[in-house]
Amino acid sequence: VHGRSLNSPGVSECVGVGKFALDAEPKSSWFFLGADNEAEFSINGKSVGKVEGWSGSAFDITGFLKVGENTFTVKLVNHSGPGGFVYEGEVTTEKGVVTILSSGDIKFIDKDGNPTHNAKELGVPPCTPWNHCGFVAK
Repeated sequence: VHGRSLNSPGVSECVGVGKFALDAEPKSSWFFLGADNEAEFSINGKSVGKVEGWSGSAFDITGFLKVGENTFTVKLVNHSGPGGFVYEGEVTTEKGVVTILSSGDIKFIDKDGNPTHNAKELGVPPCTPWNHCGFVAK
């Protein structure tokens, strides 16, 4: 399972917002995020962590999740040109497994929180700009 490589064309600093739902309490989870060049990651308004460079990081997000809709944000900063990111994750509940994959469904928002555009899908890594790293979970 692979997330799609995403970017926000022509924008070097932006915030992407995604959502997923859980129908039972989370038992365990992981979330991998890779970014060009930096990203701050939050779930349900709580900071989870930061990623710098192209290597990416994995996070245990279990303590940030709730039953129902979960909202995550990725604040992306690129030092030159448009920023990009890729993510994937998995949440295990008593009812099964929920897979979270990056896709063009991510909405970018302006400074007031209004949606401006969807993320542009670039493909499944390794692809441009992620040629040198295949983000494969598990």
